[in-house]
Amino acid sequence: MAGGRGTRSSNPAIPKSLQLILGKTIIEWQLEKIARDISAKVWVIGGFKGQSLQDYLLTISHKFPNLSIEYLQDYELNGTLKALYRFSHLIEGNEFAILLGDVIINFDWQLFFDNLREKDVDALIVTHPNNHPEDSDVLIDSQFDSELMVLPKKRRSSDFDGNQVFAGIYGIKRNILQIPLKDGSDLADLFCKEIFEKYRVRNYISVDYIKDSGTKSRILEIENDILFGNFENRNPVNRSIIFVDFDNTLHKNIEVKKNDTEINLNPFIVNSLRKINKIGIPIVVITNQPGVAKNLFSLNDLEIFFRRIQSELAKESCFIDAWYFCPHHPEKGWPGENIDLKIDCNCRKPKVGLIEKFAKTNTFSPSISWFVGDSLRDKELALSAGLNFIHSRVDEDELNNFRSTSSVLSNLAEILTHDNL
Repeated sequence: MAGGRGTRSSNPAIPKSLQLILGKTIIEWQLEKIARDISAKVWVIGGFKGQSLQDYLLTISHKFPNLSIEYLQDYELNGTLKALYRFSHLIEGNEFAILLGDVIINFDWQLFFDNLREKDVDALIVTHPNNHPEDSDVLIDSQFDSELMVLPKKRRSSDFDGNQVFAGIYGIKRNILQIPLKDGSDLADLFCKEIFEKYRVRNYISVDYIKDSGTKSRILEIENDILFGNFENRNPVNRSIIFVDFDNTLHKNIEVKKNDTEINLNPFIVNSLRKINKIGIPIVVITNQPGVAKNLFSLNDLEIFFRRIQSELAKESCFIDAWYFCPHHPEKGWPGENIDLKIDCNCRKPKVGLIEKFAKTNTFSPSISWFVGDSLRDKELALSAGLNFIHSRVDEDELNNFRSTSSVLSNLAEILTHDNL
């Protein structure tokens, strides 16, 4: 979808997709990463000054022999959603991906299409955290009941929104377009309550490099990311991940986590996360939360609590890439316990189910990835998953433990940068 006008870009006189990133157009950056992973038919839907985009494509298409590139001109210029419906009859095949024209990517397209082709999937929405969730479409996702809800960009943001932001990449099966075109112009408007009720839509959580370049400042950020390693450190090939425990590692150990539970983010931890984000090593939380099974708090309580933390981190200009938790507990006997969750599951640490769930949408190299935790259970998980392990807890003093964890995380991120591997 390359029809946008670059109103806030470096050169408003040319389309967004022809803006330059380190001397190369955005659309060439995009086509390079698509061609790296797959052979495909690519339709480029242009709009504003479309002739210049069409002419440019003719000059670079020979660089991508495994891509068959065709240009389509959208003369009506009334949004990406309407353009999708207008040209959908020309798009061949049952599954196709949609990429917005101002998004710079280092994204695993093969893995994405593998997920899209599964029988129980009708659509995928790629999400990730960013540093401006209040100015983004946000997806509310429940990990265990598949309920999805969209918080539109034009909203009054709150601390309960979290930071699972639409990344500008969608996977669609043709049957989803049988629903009549709804009000709205952006592709995010397609994903309404009716779509979620009638079709099987999944949140595709990605730690790959995906960043929109819609403003001058964001273009500068992307150029710095490319020059200083963030872009390459998120390359799906031969990538390191830092997996981290939550309680007693990232956050004070609290037994009850409800939507009004006080959040106590230690500045040492926040500072280390900010450094890791700048370097570009993905950081992923893997945590057991048996309080749900014990009925100390609900799944909804826990998910709201984690979304509040995501919002607090965003205010501090940092983020955690992805959150995975196990709500189960194998031992029975707690008053009022949730009997459905009192099971011997495959996701409770030290079992590796949560790592496998993360790997469903993200590739990484275990031998150069680490687990940072405070317990023997964490160490056993690391060994089972082929990860390296660092014990973060030094003594019973909470402040010293946060200092230790912060130092461990920051040093790990420095060591795991692409230039050092």
